[in-house]
Amino acid sequence: MQVTYPSTPASYFHLLRRQALRDFAKPLIIFFSKARLRAPNLSRLSELSIGSMFHPVLDHGIREDVTPRKVLFCSGQIESIINDARRAAQKNTPNAHEDIALVTVEQLAPFPWEQIADVMEKYMKMNKEV
Repeated sequence: MQVTYPSTPASYFHLLRRQALRDFAKPLIIFFSKARLRAPNLSRLSELSIGSMFHPVLDHGIREDVTPRKVLFCSGQIESIINDARRAAQKNTPNAHEDIALVTVEQLAPFPWEQIADVMEKYMKMNKEV
């Protein structure tokens, strides 16, 4: 069984496509609000094209010249709420929250431990205190 909470319309599309194309039956539970399909953070056509796929973990990253102070893990709609708050804070302070890396966990079960470890290792190399 797979349990997912996609944060973008592209992730939702790839989940449904992967499920339809599988040769075997595997239960899929998707937590997804229809409001997210009309959200302003639309997916680009390149994210829906051939060659793109579902990613269980999305690392939104930070600028290379910034050392991360924190790594924030979230799932689903929380990602857009955090990004909206970031944009609002950056209107007042241009560099606000740029040192916080945002990682979205799209697949909740089976949990993507390996991808999470890769992301954490990347940020641990940048800052030992993360």
